[in-house]
Amino acid sequence: CQDSMVRARSIVALLLALAVVQAAKPVVLPFERAFAKNAGKGTPNAATRRLLSGTPTGLYDAHSLFYAEITVGTPAQRFRMQLDTGSSTLFVPKDTCEECGAHADSLYNPSLSSTYDPISCSSSECSGSCSSGMCSPLQAMIEGDDDYQVSERVCSSSSSCCSYLYPTMCGSYATYGDGSGAEGYLAKETISIGGASGTAICTVTMAELGGDGQGQFEPPVVDGIMGLAFEALNCNPTCSP
Repeated sequence: CQDSMVRARSIVALLLALAVVQAAKPVVLPFERAFAKNAGKGTPNAATRRLLSGTPTGLYDAHSLFYAEITVGTPAQRFRMQLDTGSSTLFVPKDTCEECGAHADSLYNPSLSSTYDPISCSSSECSGSCSSGMCSPLQAMIEGDDDYQVSERVCSSSSSCCSYLYPTMCGSYATYGDGSGAEGYLAKETISIGGASGTAICTVTMAELGGDGQGQFEPPVVDGIMGLAFEALNCNPTCSP
């Protein structure tokens, strides 16, 4: 459980550590907001928020999402990440992902990064359990050559943590309230945001699934999700059956 908590806090801990180290030179997070093209009045539900396909237009509409530009790897590869306070995982789409749809920027190419460090399912960093109720067993359909079921649960042993698509890698799966989801494997990488950088664990995304009738996991204005929540919402590593 100790290892799981450390992984859960990786993104939040990175941001907090950078804020302390650079106290004399404040880190400015480059938040922006994107809007649906035909947004009406009222409060959007989860599906509406994830159907956004408009362009950045300013901070004035409720039908929107916040995103920030980050870079991943060395040399830096740029991405726009939706900021999500309801999850704690950073999902970065890989260049060989066949189900990742259209994105704002190029997909992540780990072969171009000297700081890319994948986590194997035999690693001590790919084990442990979590007492959080958020990690109860869930079912998600991930599309591949043939549809198959992925059981999302906390690992009971390192051998059960292997990625379905990359059997030697530490698997990571997530589903969201609108029915969308993504899967991949965990890796350590250099993440930079707001002029500061550090090492964090992220999910290299290999497959995505749209929710509530949408065609893809994320709207085209962004590339992935940066989860900003604490360990209570963390479910990594997760396991295939």
